[in-house]
Amino acid sequence: MFFRRTFTIADASEQEAGLAPVSPRVSLARLAAEKLPMIVLSAVSSVLTIWAQSRAVVSLAYMSFAERLCNAVYSYNHYLAKMIWPSKLVVFCPLPQVWVIWQVATAGLVVIGLSVAAVWQVRKRPYLATGWFWFLGHWCPSSAL
Repeated sequence: MFFRRTFTIADASEQEAGLAPVSPRVSLARLAAEKLPMIVLSAVSSVLTIWAQSRAVVSLAYMSFAERLCNAVYSYNHYLAKMIWPSKLVVFCPLPQVWVIWQVATAGLVVIGLSVAAVWQVRKRPYLATGWFWFLGHWCPSSAL
């Protein structure tokens, strides 16, 4: 009870002194403007990374888009599994010689299912969508797409 009164009085005095915002609503333009420097830095970082890794990127002549897509879907599940149970970790993961269609299809269903579940729960649990799509975006450069 003492703390509730103390914080209430402190909050009221901060608002009267102009130290605390009276309205928690902020315009959408202001929110976008405050994120603009981070977006610019991210774009510059992406361009520099692509430039620096230009020799490491595999061309479409070596690996078709379908193979890249299979690798991406399979790799997302591989990374997800290693995040849950980190065993047999290696620095370099070689590509398989042959893609087993049922493994790739199952991996694709897992990625799609988790994405749909994250979007479905976005109102009640927005942190799930944030975390899941952050995970997908984080591994996107490693997925060879």
